[in-house]
Amino acid sequence: MAGILLPAAIAAGLPPLGGALCIGVAGLGTALSSDYVIRVGPGISSKAAGVPLMAVADKGLVLSLIVGSVAFILCYLSIRKDIQAPSAAHLDLWEKADPSALGPHPLAQPKSPLLAKRLALSPRMEKWSRLIAIVTPVAFLAIIIDMILPTFWPGFEAPQGGAAAAIVGGVAGLLMLAVCLISDGRGAFRSVAGHFTDGLVFAFRAMAQVLPIAGFFFIGVASLAGPILSVEAGHKVPGFLFELVRAADHLIPRNRYFVTFGVMFSGMITGIDGSGFAGLPLTGALAGALGRAVNLDVATLAAVGQMGSVWTGKTLTAWSAFAAVAAFARVSIFECVRKVFFPVLCGLIVATIAAIIIW
Repeated sequence: MAGILLPAAIAAGLPPLGGALCIGVAGLGTALSSDYVIRVGPGISSKAAGVPLMAVADKGLVLSLIVGSVAFILCYLSIRKDIQAPSAAHLDLWEKADPSALGPHPLAQPKSPLLAKRLALSPRMEKWSRLIAIVTPVAFLAIIIDMILPTFWPGFEAPQGGAAAAIVGGVAGLLMLAVCLISDGRGAFRSVAGHFTDGLVFAFRAMAQVLPIAGFFFIGVASLAGPILSVEAGHKVPGFLFELVRAADHLIPRNRYFVTFGVMFSGMITGIDGSGFAGLPLTGALAGALGRAVNLDVATLAAVGQMGSVWTGKTLTAWSAFAAVAAFARVSIFECVRKVFFPVLCGLIVATIAAIIIW
């Protein structure tokens, strides 16, 4: 959806770098750090911390909006002087720009003459394009409404976790098939297979590391370590992380600011891998151990750690999904990370302080 709107935003005067920052802050940062609809992130954090899922999800939503608001305002101020009056010439210059200097990313290669010819819209294709531009956001909006209805309508059952992800992927697949049938005709199934392969490769690169890392950190939680270590029922299960924190309990300052910022920075360190979600088992387990040790709200600490991990992994690393956004916007990923670093860091600090004050 962001890709559909980006050309219109550029024609309206927004610089390509500004478009990339908007997508990064809103889509990769705010949306994924809260993950309030599908709730995969809050599910990992709450399970590792040993608290109810919704307790983490609700606090994570508030904190993600705080981080996103601060980051968005600061990013806007940084590119405000580059915003120009609306003109179709902006779009022409953007499409003619040579992205070859942006690196070897496959999405950043110049368009071939054949591809440019195919992208030229006939009157018939323009009508189909307008229809798809309306159907796509409406379809995903319907999914979002279906998933958040239980929050406002008690008793309504909506898909969660894997089932919710399957619905999102299924709708996206059907829309992709429809677009390929319209644009490629007889070659639609070949192009669908290519897009499907690209999607699987991207998914494995982004999320495959979460499983082994999650298993490693779950060993530190007694309630989760049993099946991983093959401990039979009825036997004592070690909780390494909690035992370690308990042993160092007398060394931990009884200061809520110290503990909360410590969990946030721990999340930022684990987010450097570029995934963002891989560090959630660690931040959740730390929240459970430290929160109970110093009498702080565990769900709040888990949400703070989730903010640090996901925001760092999705917006402050050049090897994350932000690289694909930068390539599509035809700007340098390193320039995007450099521009967004200070706004996101300020947002995380403000959100952490707000979490301490509110909860």
